[in-house]
Amino acid sequence: MFDKIRRFIHGINKFSPDDFRHLKFPEIIKFIPSETPFSNLLLWEEALKILWNKKATYSIEIWKVEDFEFYISSNRFERLRELAYRLSAVYPSSKLEFSKKVFPEAKGYVASGFLKLKGSFLGLKTLEDFDYDPLVHVISAIRNPCIIQFLFKPEKLVIETFSGDYPIYRLRIAVSTIAEKWKEARDECERILRSFSVFNGFAKLKPVLSSPVRSSRSIFERIVKRQLSFFEGFKITSQALATIAHFPIRGIEQ
Repeated sequence: MFDKIRRFIHGINKFSPDDFRHLKFPEIIKFIPSETPFSNLLLWEEALKILWNKKATYSIEIWKVEDFEFYISSNRFERLRELAYRLSAVYPSSKLEFSKKVFPEAKGYVASGFLKLKGSFLGLKTLEDFDYDPLVHVISAIRNPCIIQFLFKPEKLVIETFSGDYPIYRLRIAVSTIAEKWKEARDECERILRSFSVFNGFAKLKPVLSSPVRSSRSIFERIVKRQLSFFEGFKITSQALATIAHFPIRGIEQ
């Protein structure tokens, strides 16, 4: 009984894929990236400046079930095609497949959370702060089935700086992990969220874990619906967005 109370306090829920099949989902494409130089992320930064002019919500997702898989989605199919085209320039020789799956399918307990930004959206690290792909820190934190989602859409704002003009996006970074033991699911979710601290500059990305008010199940449902409201996420420059929201720039050992 005490264990169930603790699970309730932490907002952890039992998970079965069948509980979510009734939901409506946007079109999803499986993206199989090729290995590419770290410098190619500069192409993604420029692509985000172009996508900013297109009114749509975009999703870049890292899944783990048995192996790592990568997916993209958009609430507008024509924008999904353009997102795929722009990413294919960053990852030459990549492959695309329409997916019948809409989320990682596993059973157990689901733990979810997201990141909030503390400080100015100009305070996150960008590509010039790294000589390697910082996303490796996030990938290395993954052990169990999970989904990491970067959901973003353009804001009607451009920031002028000494180094150039940068369009502003709204970004939600959310994570759900699934494990046989609820404590394991929660610990891994927290570990993945905290790994994003590698992007902290004078602004900080802070984990927000599930609770009785905002359960893991409700956060997971928001993830798979791929909808971004005005009250979710935080503002971010296209420069910082390119640094955080992409696929691992080098191959992953399965």
